[in-house]
Amino acid sequence: MYLSFDEWNAWYQKNLRLEDWKEAPPILEERYSLLDALVFGGLGITLINRSDRVRISCLAQLVNVIAPIFTEKGGRVIRQSIYYPFQLLSQYGKGTVLKPVMTVPETETVYGKTPLINACVVWDEIQTEVRVFALNIAEEPLCLALDGRSFGGLRMLGHICLDGPDLAAANSFERPNAVRPRNIALSGENQELQAILPARSWNMLRLA
Repeated sequence: MYLSFDEWNAWYQKNLRLEDWKEAPPILEERYSLLDALVFGGLGITLINRSDRVRISCLAQLVNVIAPIFTEKGGRVIRQSIYYPFQLLSQYGKGTVLKPVMTVPETETVYGKTPLINACVVWDEIQTEVRVFALNIAEEPLCLALDGRSFGGLRMLGHICLDGPDLAAANSFERPNAVRPRNIALSGENQELQAILPARSWNMLRLA
C-alpha cells in the first residue's frame, strides 16, 4: 500500500480571519520562524526516508496561504524560513534513496526517546553525487562521521546549514534575510567525511 500526503506543512491555525463579502481576503497566512524551518526540514527528511511507501507528497501551499513565499499586495515578495529546506530538498533530493545506518545519541521527550540527529541519504547517479540531509535538534554541535566505503573514494563538495541564535527569528519585508542558509567552510577534517552540525540546525552535505 502506497501513501500520498496530499497537503503537508506547519500550520498553527491562529491567523484564520473570515470576512463576509470581501474578495480574496488574506486568511491562513502564517509567518514562519527558524524553529518552523527546522520542523519542516525534519519532516522532509522523514518523507524521503519513507519514499518506499510515500510516493507523493505535495506542499500546501506555495504562495501566501501557509506557504514558503509571502507577497505584499501589489508590492514586494519575500522568502519565508521554510522556503530554504523546501528549495534544497526539491533541488538536491533526487535519485535513489539509501537507507542510512546510524548510531546517534538520544534525548527523552514527552513522546519517548528520539535521536538527536535525523538524516536521509540520496544517491544522484546522473550527477554522481551523494547528498546527506541532516537535522540536529541538540543544544550543542554534534559531529556527523560518514562512512562511504561502498562508493570508493568520496570527497566533500559543500556544507549548507540553516541555523541561528534565535529560534523565533522570522523573515519580514523589513528584514528579508533574517533567516537564510549559510555555507560552512570545508576543512581538512572534511576529507575524512566528517562534518560538524551546529546546534539546532538543518544541514545539507554534498559529496562526490
